[in-house]
Amino acid sequence: MKTGLIEQREARLWGCGDRISGQADLIYLYGKRALILDAKFGRGEVAPAASNEQLRGLAVLVKEGWPELEQITVGILQPWASPQMTLHTYSLEDLLVARAHVLHILDAADAEDAPRRPSSSACQWCKAKPTCPEAQETALALVRMDEPMLPAERLPELLDLAKQAEAALAARVDLIRARARELLAEDAAAIEGWELKKGRNIRSVIDAAQAFEILASAGLIDDRAMMKATKISLPTLEKQVAAFSDIKPSEAKGYIAEALGALIETKTGAPVLAKMKGKK
Repeated sequence: MKTGLIEQREARLWGCGDRISGQADLIYLYGKRALILDAKFGRGEVAPAASNEQLRGLAVLVKEGWPELEQITVGILQPWASPQMTLHTYSLEDLLVARAHVLHILDAADAEDAPRRPSSSACQWCKAKPTCPEAQETALALVRMDEPMLPAERLPELLDLAKQAEAALAARVDLIRARARELLAEDAAAIEGWELKKGRNIRSVIDAAQAFEILASAGLIDDRAMMKATKISLPTLEKQVAAFSDIKPSEAKGYIAEALGALIETKTGAPVLAKMKGKK
């Protein structure tokens, strides 16, 4: 192995007899040590590095790709979370245990009688949701429920079930509509009582500054009228100020907040249901 620093970006790795693959955002290799970093830009809860199954699997794959490694550190970067980074280091012995753990999962999943256990986390990225009987059963379970009052002790279970049902039903609906569009595109009479109608036209101005110049030069509008007709997106405004002033977006946000003051209106939406961290 080379002694210098080696960098791998978004490399697809295979291991465990090509039974599993994974792709890390960034891998650094130096001597007999490696660092695996994975960025999560969503706002959903993600297991920390020490208990993250995805990173454990990636550590196993990196070890197989570079057998001489004796220590692998894995890390999760989450810009919207606190803490923004979690790290965990696997020793050589830890990597052997992790590989055995991954093989156990693969064997259990490959068993002929392996049960499918739908859950909001397990089904989140699964492409089989539209046709999976177990996933669809979650929606049916809610439809069949006839309790007029829902006891508090059942709500943790039912909230998880509702989340699964929404995803399963949305996937099924998308599949049905996509198939209908496909058939009607081929034959306008393929589905009795249904037709493909032309989508509505959506008008937008692609360059507000240029539009104002044209309208102002024609004497059709002035600065104040143009601003009243323009909806300002604060995130976009922050980006424009940052680019114009050559500063960071976070700095631009502060300057804009100070300059505009009461002109910035903040509204709080309805309370959002969220599972407490650490609760399964």
